[in-house]
Amino acid sequence: MTTAQEHLRQMAARLVARTGDLSDVSEGSVIAHVLAAVAFELGSIEIRLRRLREAFFLTGAQGRLLDERAREFPHGGLERLPPSVAVGAVTLERADTSGAQSAPAGVLLARADRPEQTYRTTVAAAFAIGVSSVTVLAAAIAPGPGGNCRSNLIRKILDGPSWLTGASNPSPFDGGTAGESDEALRTRLLMHLSSLARCQPVALELAALSHRGSDGRRATWASIFEDPIHPGYSELVIDDGTDLSGLVRAGTPTSGTAPASGALILWHESPATRPIDRIEIQRGASTFFITPEDGFVSAPERGMVYLRPGLLLSGDTWTISRHADESPYQVFTGLVADLQRLVDGDPSDPNTPGLRAAGTRVVVRGARPQMLAFDAHIVPIPGVSLTQLAGDLKDAAVLFCRRLRPGQTLYVAQLMRALTNDARVQGVRLFAPGTTQCLDDQPPLGFDRAIRTEPARIRVIPRPEE
Repeated sequence: MTTAQEHLRQMAARLVARTGDLSDVSEGSVIAHVLAAVAFELGSIEIRLRRLREAFFLTGAQGRLLDERAREFPHGGLERLPPSVAVGAVTLERADTSGAQSAPAGVLLARADRPEQTYRTTVAAAFAIGVSSVTVLAAAIAPGPGGNCRSNLIRKILDGPSWLTGASNPSPFDGGTAGESDEALRTRLLMHLSSLARCQPVALELAALSHRGSDGRRATWASIFEDPIHPGYSELVIDDGTDLSGLVRAGTPTSGTAPASGALILWHESPATRPIDRIEIQRGASTFFITPEDGFVSAPERGMVYLRPGLLLSGDTWTISRHADESPYQVFTGLVADLQRLVDGDPSDPNTPGLRAAGTRVVVRGARPQMLAFDAHIVPIPGVSLTQLAGDLKDAAVLFCRRLRPGQTLYVAQLMRALTNDARVQGVRLFAPGTTQCLDDQPPLGFDRAIRTEPARIRVIPRPEE
């Protein structure tokens, strides 16, 4: 692209060469002013043309133009992701513990410092006899970063059972974001181009990162683990920084009667959290149980149990309700369940063909938290109370860990840097709990493990004299 100064030099040289008499092109002359105005206009035109040309490429498009390029993509295009809601845990309290009570989902809460910022619990809180407090998941009502807050700020109950006496958030709320940035959208568009076959790892990861659950949650991290020991089996591990807590409930018991030809496939509610390992069979007057060793394979993510021929006879009644350890089978809800249906598809809906390839299994599940505890020896700047500082430092450590993807190592130096970003901190050292042994880097114990912590596992104390 030719700049305005280059245009000016070229036009001045040509004018002198062609006329001979018009040679006063020095700065400040009338001819120089006229040429400069024309050169500036030519340079502006080239800039506008360049921007117009770059708007048709992902690397140069921005804002509205980038949205237009996204809508032109194959398979209906892509849209910029909307703002997401902040999520976190809330502890509800009651005074009378003599009986069992349940607070339904939807208890309306508010912050003490900003009462206009409200939240709702997303699951029911079941209080057993003798239990005075229960921790459940909650989400901000309004999406965006305004829902993010520090610990112990959500303390007001605006609407809920009258017997609830108090509420608090033991850890910070996080995950509330503004709409997707240009850079994030551009990265997702490039992933989309690499995923058009719909069944490669990048296609599954893109689907997880692009999908917004029915409760407003969205996966921050998504990665595929392909099991080398069991070909055709893979796990799509997702995480939003909160280990997707609260997205599990008891599955509905299912039963049926084998037809005259026997039965080859049984069903249950899906996606189940683990394989079915026991099926109750009633054959005539006798009742017994069959296990995988007897000849069946469970695909919990699909809600299917595949039987070997002849295992069930005509008239047998089967029931799926509990595992071999007598615990009820459980199913995922919310974002995990939504993504599993997206991956497997819906046989009754041709518009939802699914993403997995034939002959494969893809199990969606949340990352497993690997909880970290440590002591933080802090030296605050003169005049700052350590008591006032401790809560903010605990929240900073929690949020730092939430930014780690599953399978990522926690480096102590990076955590210390995050804590010393607070201007009130003069120095910090991290130790194993209750010892003088320096905290080591924390590698995850598996591909699906995410290093996490919570305020109750962190002890902030004055740094001893050395």
